[in-house]
Amino acid sequence: MSVRNQRLLKYFFDVRNLKRPIWLELHAELEVDHFLDAIKPALIHYAGDSTKTVDLIQAVKHSIDRHIGYFDQMLHEYESQVSMFWRAV
Repeated sequence: MSVRNQRLLKYFFDVRNLKRPIWLELHAELEVDHFLDAIKPALIHYAGDSTKTVDLIQAVKHSIDRHIGYFDQMLHEYESQVSMFWRAV
């Protein structure tokens, strides 16, 4: 599990005694393996071509930034649902 997800589960959900969302736990388990499966063939293919490797690294950075953005949106949605629940109680 990535360090970011470990910290998120521990310092956001656990300290608030919130149930860990199933989607987050599944996401945390699959995240690293999925990334390695996706990037390894491209790294092998472009080994030795520094220009292509730099382009690939930039594409990976862009993808990670987008991934974090989507993840943050999902967390915000979860927080909104929890907040609405507590207002209704």
